[in-house]
Amino acid sequence: MLFAQHSNKLSKVLKSFSALVFVLVFYEIIIRIFFFGIKPEVVFDPALGYLPVAGAKKFYGIEGFGITKYSAVGEIATLDLNGPNIVVLGDSHTEALQVNNREKYPFIAEKIILEKNIELDLHTIGIEGGSIPDYLLYSDFILQNYSPEAIVIQLTVNDFDPAENFSPERIAYFSYINESSMQFETNLPDEKLEITRPFKRVSALVHYGLYRFIKLRTQNSPQTEELTGVNSGAEDSVVDQVLAENLLNLLTEAYPSIPVIILALPTTPKIDDGDIIYFDPNYSQFIDIVNDNEKLILIDPQDEFNELVQSGKMPRGFNNSLPGIGHLNLTAHQIVGIHLAETLEEIFK
Repeated sequence: MLFAQHSNKLSKVLKSFSALVFVLVFYEIIIRIFFFGIKPEVVFDPALGYLPVAGAKKFYGIEGFGITKYSAVGEIATLDLNGPNIVVLGDSHTEALQVNNREKYPFIAEKIILEKNIELDLHTIGIEGGSIPDYLLYSDFILQNYSPEAIVIQLTVNDFDPAENFSPERIAYFSYINESSMQFETNLPDEKLEITRPFKRVSALVHYGLYRFIKLRTQNSPQTEELTGVNSGAEDSVVDQVLAENLLNLLTEAYPSIPVIILALPTTPKIDDGDIIYFDPNYSQFIDIVNDNEKLILIDPQDEFNELVQSGKMPRGFNNSLPGIGHLNLTAHQIVGIHLAETLEEIFK
């Protein structure tokens, strides 16, 4: 009789443990797929490395939430139109995994232009961690596959950081020769390498739980509860003007005989120690350098980003991330899309 009672208790414990394991495994799978994302099907290009194939999808939910669909090799799907080809090239802000395809700024711009009876076929190529050497690497691929009538290149101040341009660990980079000369280099992956992404985190559930805990602690800290201060950003400019001018000239040379549109994404407004920073001298210098280059067309949404703050919004940050940092949110994509549409309308009307 006593043995039977112990057996029943053990059976209940095992059932409870099994149910707990099932729930944990279930949430582990959900978080791995929908929050940290899954790697889409890819194809190897000997000149560019691995690219998502047509029909591939990326799920992402650690910052915002979005499903990104690909319509061609390496190309994020937009409207399928028959007008002149326009390529939009950029880093993770253009890839924009945080929002769905229809909420990304190239899709918004294409839709606005179409409503004005101007048919342009925008092709979006967003490269996670992309920088100017990558955009130079992609030039042959873009010119041969799209024959674009204009190229939009999304840049940030970080694109002029030497670490972004001279690191041999990147797929494309520059090697330093002397003060006035640098050499373009590539470091493409080997096709024979394993291309499936290993699960780097022992537990996505634990990783995400810690992330959310730190986020909540930060949000509840005194320095972010009230954003009453306004800071103009007094730090000194660190943009290397000679390097920036050379990099921009290389972009115009890589995409000759077509309009080269520089879409500048501001680093501000942002939140720092409870203050809202409106001005970044590095970004201001970056804008001046672009404006001084007669071969470039500039898009600068800084004023509209600043105006967002007056309505209680920030251009960066989502419900599941900190305000004022990270990638562009839905409102910012709308602003950038409108700017891009107006610029393309002016060129192709």
